[in-house]
Amino acid sequence: MTAIGEHAAASNHSHGGGAVERAPDTIFQIVWRQRRTFITTLAICLSLAVIYLVFATRIYTASATLFIDPSGPFGMTAQSRDERLPESYLQAQGQLIRSHAILIDAIPRAGGADNLAMLREAEQSPVLWLQEQLSVEVGKRDNVIKVELKSSQPEEARRMLGGIVASYLEYHATRQEDEIARERVQQWSAALVEAQLARVNIDSAYGAAQAKISTPQGLAEFVEAQQSRQGRTTDDEYSRLLVALQGTRLHADQLYRNFGPRHAAVATAAQQVAALEQELEEKRPRLAAAYLAAIDQERRQAAERELILQNAVARARLRAVDDQLAKSVETIVSAAPASPGGAASPQSHNTPDDALRQQPIGTGLKIDIWEPAQVSAQPTWPSKSRVLLGALLVGSMLGVGVSLLQAASTDAPLSREELEHALQLSVVGRLPIRPSSEGSTDSVDLVANAHGTASAEAYRLLHTRVSAELDARGARSLV
Repeated sequence: MTAIGEHAAASNHSHGGGAVERAPDTIFQIVWRQRRTFITTLAICLSLAVIYLVFATRIYTASATLFIDPSGPFGMTAQSRDERLPESYLQAQGQLIRSHAILIDAIPRAGGADNLAMLREAEQSPVLWLQEQLSVEVGKRDNVIKVELKSSQPEEARRMLGGIVASYLEYHATRQEDEIARERVQQWSAALVEAQLARVNIDSAYGAAQAKISTPQGLAEFVEAQQSRQGRTTDDEYSRLLVALQGTRLHADQLYRNFGPRHAAVATAAQQVAALEQELEEKRPRLAAAYLAAIDQERRQAAERELILQNAVARARLRAVDDQLAKSVETIVSAAPASPGGAASPQSHNTPDDALRQQPIGTGLKIDIWEPAQVSAQPTWPSKSRVLLGALLVGSMLGVGVSLLQAASTDAPLSREELEHALQLSVVGRLPIRPSSEGSTDSVDLVANAHGTASAEAYRLLHTRVSAELDARGARSLV
């Protein structure tokens, strides 16, 4: 029941004969009038968030930080530790850490799949589960790689991440060993090719020498060629006779031009030339045999060197194959499940720290472990601040939506504030209405049928107050 003064009556009359226009409500006003609904909705969301925080599975994060030294990686020419490596190379290293080969080798290092609760609880294969839970972050301005593994088992996550780092380092050490083995095979193979060419050349020279010494002219040319060849043992007597023969021939030619063919000096010089030639012819077969024997000795030595190098190449290749086979066997054994009864292989007792100490890190790719595998003391999920803040935001938005929906769909009587806001008038009092037996809600029925009740007494008091208010203000209308 509301008393309206003369100013209000005039205002009503100006707006169409007593109809009161209702100003549009803002969202804040609607939510404020429906604040109980808003607070209830927000409280429900916060309660659900608290329940989730109490019963949610704690997730811990194990992390390790690696630094790739750019002064020594394969295919790189960087010389300074501060020089930035190509991002594609670092991304490739990140993919390598998450690869199947690294993860399958890391599982036995951490104790084996059957001895790790986080892998036993996985609904898929251990490698696929690790690939989903493992994240690798590559530095944008440095050569740092940060590896993180999330799990509900903090100690197992630390061990597994340590095994992954150890497997990654061993991969590069093995790669360097393979590279050295390949270089060794290539070096021995190149030396073998050179030895084979040398042996072929010597065989060819030996056969040509045998054919050449079959004629006197060829014998002389062969001996004289060997006499002038570096590294050969020369015959001093033969060299002296050869020089004397050349000098005597020159002298005989000079006498022939000066005195003619019938002079006695010319005949004497011719006899001396013939004598020297005879003496040289007698020495040539012996020298030729000696030189031919020397060539044959070189030929046998070349054949022996070729055989030695063939054996060296074969051993190097066999060693490389054996190493590769051994690595393949180790991979198969590490990937095999544990024996029945829960007995783990001897490798499963090696901790990642022991593997790192035993790890031969080569100089082909320099990797520094800036931070070894460690796990956070507090769980990274669920985060209390994030969950509560999210519940607060969701609850607020949901509360606003429910309040607007309730305000648009409800037919309940307006509250005192709503009535004052709608009519822009003050509320003098509120009269409780109780339906009568005939279904009427008239206040007269309330007084007549419920005489002496608290509701009837409240109506009498309110009626008296309203009547006095009307007389005091001189109002002419009653709503």
